[in-house]
Amino acid sequence: MGFLAHAGAAVGGGVHGKSMALAYLWGIVEKASFVNAIDDVFIVTAAFTLIALVAAVFLKRSKPAVARQQRQAAMAE
Repeated sequence: MGFLAHAGAAVGGGVHGKSMALAYLWGIVEKASFVNAIDDVFIVTAAFTLIALVAAVFLKRSKPAVARQQRQAAMAE
């Protein structure tokens, strides 16, 4: 609490100075929390993207519909 009292005295002292110091500190904490949240979202999104890319490597390519129809026609004969 010593830091808050010192900061409050630096911006005018008294109750008004203390509330201004608290508001300033709250703004700093709020900005830091927002930056940390964005950082966490970026990491989670990068992980999901990496998992999706690895899964996409193992997907089979589908054959065009024309080739599929020709195979079905050949089997029917």
